[in-house]
Order: sequence, then structure tokens, then C-alpha cells
Amino acid sequence: MEGMDLLLKSMEDQNDAVFPFSAIIGQDMVKTALMVAMTEPRVHSVLIWGNPGTAKSSLAKSVYKIAPDIEARIGCPFHCAPKSKCPRCEKEGETSLERPPVDMLPPSLARASLDLLKDQNDVKNSFLATLNRGYLILDGVDSYDKKAVAEILELSRGKGKYSWNPVFTVIGTYDAGLSEPPEIVNQFDIFASTDIVDDLEGRIEITKRSMMHNGDANQFSLQFAREDATSAGRVRRAVGELEKTFLTKRAKEHLAKTASKQDVEMVQRVSKAIAALDGKKWASMEDIDEAWELVAGSRETLVGGIVRL
Repeated sequence: MEGMDLLLKSMEDQNDAVFPFSAIIGQDMVKTALMVAMTEPRVHSVLIWGNPGTAKSSLAKSVYKIAPDIEARIGCPFHCAPKSKCPRCEKEGETSLERPPVDMLPPSLARASLDLLKDQNDVKNSFLATLNRGYLILDGVDSYDKKAVAEILELSRGKGKYSWNPVFTVIGTYDAGLSEPPEIVNQFDIFASTDIVDDLEGRIEITKRSMMHNGDANQFSLQFAREDATSAGRVRRAVGELEKTFLTKRAKEHLAKTASKQDVEMVQRVSKAIAALDGKKWASMEDIDEAWELVAGSRETLVGGIVRL
């Protein structure tokens, strides 16, 4: 196997063993945010923040279990869409459905992976290129070069200026309360905070599930396969219904009163995705409130420093 093939195989093996989405106890706000990002392609990034040890990394990686399949060129390491071109695909070819790539970008590779996109001949060696049309995890955004994170977020929005520009959804994590949030966190599209499970029964169940997963990840995943499939089905249906989902008149009025001018468009997008995930044709005032919390409320709590360990 060539280096790139080995990398892709390694990513595949890691993703098969990730903690199931539905096996994570609680964390409803974060799960909603992640499903919104899978549903609405104009939500390009999610920041999961909260206290250390609250499953932020597991939540980020668990998107592999429920994200919709993508139609991609057979054999293309960059998961090209049917009519697009990449450094490996010069002309149209056969396609098939495949799992979207999901992986963490080590902080030490961030700048180098961006630099490799500058030259068409080097793109094939860029870690970021392998995550095209997938999900890029920045685990601990404060440990990355801030300029690199800014450029990665621009790539996610389709505004890259390289010889070839991969596009992906960015999922960042941040341990709140340990330091002042870096300014770069403001550039994420939506935000969700994790909860602390502090009841004894819940903590015992978390420990039990963690031990079972560590013992046999594949067998453990099978126990939650049906629930993960249900969540995946919700996302697939929502993707199909999103363009036919609208805001009620009262929801539009509530949006105008609730969201700031800079947040109105994103709150509207997120509220429609929430409604579609719930199987509704019309987004309500309650959906607006939930969307505002993801777009602005959680961000203001984090950046405003109202974080308690």
C-alpha cells in the first residue's frame, strides 16, 4: 500500500471503533448541533465546549456513526462528487455511496497540511485533502495555530484560495474554564456546551459503557446500532425535506425580535434544520429559540466568561 492508502485505511479502522452516537448519555444540545450541521450544508462549523471529561471528543468522532453517505468517485482518495474534479480525477468516472471521512487533525500537521494545498502536485499529500466532503475535528482549538484555524474555517465555507480547495465541516472542541477563550472561537458557526452528568446512576452507567467499549468496541457498537440507525434516518429525512421547510409568520416575527442582524440568517437556517429533524414542515417560535441558543446564546456564555467548573 502507498502512504495515502495506508492513511485512509487507518482512518477507516479508527472510525469503525468510535463510540456510538446514541451510547453517549445525555448531551442533547451537542447532539442537536451535530445533526443540524449534517442536515444544513451552510452550517460549516460547530464548536463543542464544556468542562474537561464531558465527552466532547467522543461526541465529535461519533458523527461517523450517523452522518449521511456521500456519492463519490470509486477509488478517489478525496471523495470527489460525481461531476467535480480533483488532482486524482481528471475526468468523470463511476460513483458509489460511501461513508464520509471523519478524522482529527493533529495540531502539528495543521500548517503543513494547508501549505501542501498550495501546489497542485503536493495536494495528494495533504491530510486536509483526504477529508474532502467529510468532517474535520480540531480537538482542543486553543492548541492549534490560530491563523491555521482561521484558514481552515475559510476552507469549510468554500472560500479557500489554494490550487485545490477541499470542503468539509469543522467540528472543534474546547475545554472551557481552563483559560480565556481564544478569539478564533467566535468564527465558528454554531456552539453547544456539554453537560456534567453528576447523578450517581448516570456516572455509573458512563463508566460501565466506557469499560464495555474498551473491551470490545465492535460488539459494543452492535448494541447501539439500531439507535444509531434511527438517528441516521432522522438526518437523511431532514436533508431531503430541508428545502421544503419554512418559518411560520409568528416564527419570522419572533426571529426579527430575537436575533441580532449578524445572526438572523444563521438562526433561520438552523431553525429550519431543527424543524426538519423533528419531521415538521414549519419552524416554530420554539425552534427559533433553540436555534438562537446554538448560534448566539451558547457563544455569548462562552466568550462572556460565564463558565463555571
